[in-house]
Parts: sequence; structure tokens; C-alpha cells
Amino acid sequence: MKKWKIIMCLLILIVTATACSKPEEDILHLGLNAEITEIDAKNYVLHVKDVDEDSEAVFGGNSVLDCSKAVESQNIIYVDYADESVTLIEFDDLQIGDAVILNIYESELNGSDNESIVVEQIQLATQRY
Repeated sequence: MKKWKIIMCLLILIVTATACSKPEEDILHLGLNAEITEIDAKNYVLHVKDVDEDSEAVFGGNSVLDCSKAVESQNIIYVDYADESVTLIEFDDLQIGDAVILNIYESELNGSDNESIVVEQIQLATQRY
């Protein structure tokens, strides 16, 4: 009978310890700078490269970005730095050579199995409006 009590206590301890463990959270990286090198408007895909070679490389010389989620949720914006106004823009407003600021989840950046990185938000950083 004493062994059963010990076994039950250990079982309860193990179940409690595993049930209370905190799941790993996916981190949203804000403000990743890139330059557009190619645009596939039909499939909402951007090819980008890192803007600054001196900083830590995120995109390298060419990364493929799936922007369909940002398009669907209307998360493509333009911020006028002069008056700090925010405007929703269309995917078609983006041009090759534009500087963009991207919000991307950690799991997408580290997902080497994916052929493209899913983008949560795109901000056009090039000032032209």
C-alpha cells in the first residue's frame, strides 16, 4: 500500500509539472529593413535583400517573401515622416528599389524548410507621396 502512495505521488508530480510548463512563444520581429529587388504582383511575392551590409544579415542577398497574409489583412502601410500620417496602400504601389520595413514572426525567419517567408506587415519606407 505504501508503494502505491509513492507511485501515485510521483505520477501526480509528473503530470502537474508537464501541465504547467509554459509553451514556447513565437516572437514577432518588428522593423526589419529590406530593399525590394523583384516583385511578383500576381502571387503577392517580393524578393528582398538586406539594406545595410554592416548590420546583422537577416535576408542576405535574396529572400522570397510571401505577402499574401499582409495583403489579405490590409497590413501594407505608408508613413509620411513629415506629418506622421499613416495611409493604407496597395501591393501594386510597391516598386523595385523601394526600402521597406517588415514585421515577421521568428518561426518564419528560422523556418529553413519554407521556400518563402510569410510577412505580417509591410511598411513602405521610401518617402514619395
